[in-house]
Amino acid sequence: MSQEIAPTRSLLDEADIVPLAMALVQITGDLSLLDEIAPHVSGPWDYSQTIPPDLAVRIRDRLAAELARPDRPAALAEPDPALLQHMLGVAVGGEVGPEYVPMLTEQVGFSGADAWAKPATVAPLDGMSAIIVGAGVSGICAAVRLKEKGVPCTLFEKNEDVGGTWFENRYPGCAVDTPNHFYQFSFAPNNDWPRYFSGRDEIRKYVARVTDWFGIRPLIRFRTEVVSARFDPTRDLWIVTAKGPDGTTVHEARILVTAVGQLNRPAVPRIPGIETFAGPVVHTAAWNETTDPRGRRVGLIGTGASAVQVGPGIVDDVASLHVFQRSGGWVVRSPNALRKMGPGKHWALNSVPFYAGWYRFQLFWGFGDGLFPALRIDPDWQGGSESVNALNARLRAAMLRYFEKRLETRPDLLAKVVPDYPPYGKRVLADAGWFDMLLRDHVELVTDPIAEIVPHGVRLSDGRTIELDMLVLATGFQASKMLWPMEITGTGGKTIRELWGDDDPRAHLGTTVEGFPNFFVLYGPNTGLGHGGSVTFLAECQINYVSGCLDMMREAGATRLELRDGVQSDYNARMDRELLHFVWSHPSVRSWYRNGSGRITINQPWRLVDYWNMTRRPEPSDYRLGRATG
Repeated sequence: MSQEIAPTRSLLDEADIVPLAMALVQITGDLSLLDEIAPHVSGPWDYSQTIPPDLAVRIRDRLAAELARPDRPAALAEPDPALLQHMLGVAVGGEVGPEYVPMLTEQVGFSGADAWAKPATVAPLDGMSAIIVGAGVSGICAAVRLKEKGVPCTLFEKNEDVGGTWFENRYPGCAVDTPNHFYQFSFAPNNDWPRYFSGRDEIRKYVARVTDWFGIRPLIRFRTEVVSARFDPTRDLWIVTAKGPDGTTVHEARILVTAVGQLNRPAVPRIPGIETFAGPVVHTAAWNETTDPRGRRVGLIGTGASAVQVGPGIVDDVASLHVFQRSGGWVVRSPNALRKMGPGKHWALNSVPFYAGWYRFQLFWGFGDGLFPALRIDPDWQGGSESVNALNARLRAAMLRYFEKRLETRPDLLAKVVPDYPPYGKRVLADAGWFDMLLRDHVELVTDPIAEIVPHGVRLSDGRTIELDMLVLATGFQASKMLWPMEITGTGGKTIRELWGDDDPRAHLGTTVEGFPNFFVLYGPNTGLGHGGSVTFLAECQINYVSGCLDMMREAGATRLELRDGVQSDYNARMDRELLHFVWSHPSVRSWYRNGSGRITINQPWRLVDYWNMTRRPEPSDYRLGRATG
């Protein structure tokens, strides 16, 4: 091997072999490589491929030699759809339908182009303006795309900086549980994440970087909270009242976009006596620089997504930790949860043509529609109530083996933590030190119900009192009470709260609401991706739909766009029927996905590709267009 190639070859050893092989196919056009690797790939993960070592060496050697010839054009810079579909299937060891080709080409890219492109300056659209509520992931995405269309925007953000949930949540261990290279905008790919699952600070920096690169920051009014919004039907304008540093101000815009999400108002449990506790009581979403668990006897209430992060995050600092569990959760093996990305991986993502796209596709599939079949209830399933179909049962068996391996020395713990519902009935959690934490001598997992909280501890239903100095509430958010506490009033003087109540939000495609013209909800009702996916993907889908609605208004010279009667109810009826066939509707599952009457208000029953297609362009017949009379 020549001295010029040797450094490159060494770096390639750290990169995943399947994306490297797919990149080599595109560079050389040698399709025989697909036949060589296909028998050895059974899934999208590095541990689900068994490519023989000699073949892996040959791929890396050949790729290093090709990369030493920078002037050679790629033979398959843009594979035709049929070939790309075949390549997609080989890369994940399964069948990938043709409907995925256009979506994946848009979302992860296979052309090697990875640079951020600032949009060209666009002349403002006559009479069109937008107010966006929230400068988190969805709000920034909306602002970028609307700015590209020439729609003047003003964003109102109640915090002092961008980031939304990533600004507010700052508890120890706070991190994304979707791989970072999937949790990013398709129009702003980042190949330099420091970890596979980066922490809150890195994600917030990414959102800020996108904000600044696309020139959104000057459009944001920070420390300003929208109190109310009222649609004026004579002028087809939204009248928005906000409170900020300058007091109460009133603003007008043609379009109103709420981007506050589902997880922005903490849910504080109604436990008798909680107000009498003498020590600090802090919700994970309200953690700040003064929150100090060091040396204290801490009670952690909850075992969901934030709990499995904050527990390991504070366990080394506390005198004792009592974890109060109402029900166990599926905490799965995640070998990359705490790993940093090595220099070879970073180099491959930035320097090997096509590698980043193939790597992102594997994550997209493994954390998205590759899991979808495991969620659907098989009506003929004979495997018992612990699973809903054959694939779900296989995944449960693998998860259970992991539980047994991690807790082999503590059968008492194992009996407590195994969930009594099928996998994916609730959010599946990544093990970033949870089981290690449970095995610590100063940690106790408490499954007896809490009877009440007393000034210096927690009294259980069996009469035992656990003395504590601090309570940490990892109890989630008021997810079904969407858009609260804003008062949003549509046509006829009806408010969104009157329409939805406290926990029954409904919208068409989770985005537009009957009786509320020119109004769009991002991360709205039934848009949760229960089998995986990424909120950045969801935001792009929805703002693409919003963009299509604005195009319809512009082409018709309209100032008003509103849902026709029955469109929303028909969509929700179809969606509710479909949801009955999914694991979240299983009799054993009790979760925050359901409202007080049992209706699922959070998740959608569609594949990612289905929702992408539904929101790719609006159906003109779903809407009425009109012009202001005043």
